[in-house]
Amino acid sequence: MVVLAWVMVGVGAAVQAMTGFGFSLVSAPFLIASYHAPLGIEINLVLSVALNVILLARGHHLVTRRAAGALFVPAALATVAIGLVLRASAGAAWTIAAGALCLAGTLVVWSGISFPRLRGPLATVVVGGLSGAMNVTTGVGGPPVVLFAVNARWEPATSRATMQAYFLGVNAVGLAILGPPAELPLPLLAAVVVGAPLGLALAGRLSVARVRTASLALAALGSLLAIARAL
Repeated sequence: MVVLAWVMVGVGAAVQAMTGFGFSLVSAPFLIASYHAPLGIEINLVLSVALNVILLARGHHLVTRRAAGALFVPAALATVAIGLVLRASAGAAWTIAAGALCLAGTLVVWSGISFPRLRGPLATVVVGGLSGAMNVTTGVGGPPVVLFAVNARWEPATSRATMQAYFLGVNAVGLAILGPPAELPLPLLAAVVVGAPLGLALAGRLSVARVRTASLALAALGSLLAIARAL
C-alpha cells in the first residue's frame, strides 16, 4: 500500500502540472490510507507546498494576485479554526471522515455540476472558507476552488497559476497548524520531483478531459481504500 501511495504522489504531481489541480485529489486518499490521519494529511501538505513552489517557478507571472488573496483570507481563517480543533484528534474516526470528504469532493467535481451564482465577494468567502476547512481536514481543498474558477471563467493558464499561489498559502498555513509530519519518506519527495516535470512535458499532448477523468477515478478509489482500511 505504501508503494502504491508513492506512485500516486508522482501521478498526482503530473496531473497538477497539466491541469492546475488534482495533486491532492489523487495523492491524499492514498496517503491517508497508507499513513492514516493526521500523518497522511501532514505528509500531503508538505508535498503540496513543494509542488506549488515548483510550478510557480514557471508560472508566477500569470498569477491573479487579487483573486488568490481574496480566496486565501477566509481559507486561512477556516484552516486555523478547524486545525486547532483537529490537532487534538487522531485515529480511525479522522481517517474515515477524511476519506469520506475526499470521496464527496471527488464526486462533486466529477459530476460537472455548476453553480451560476458562485461569484462575487460572498461566494469568494464561502468558497475560501470551505476549501481551507477541507484542506486541513483531508488535505484536499481543491474541489470548491475548481468550481469557483469554472464559474468565474478563469482562463486555463491564469487558473493554473493562480491556484498554485492560493494553495501554496493555504497548504503552508495548514502545515503550520497541524505541525510537520513525524516522518517524510524520501521516495515521496522524489515522486513529486519526477512527476511535476513529466506533467509539464506532457501538457498539451494529452487530453485534459481524459486526464481529469482518470485522476478523479483514482481519487475515488483512494478515498474508498482509506475508509476501508480505517474500518
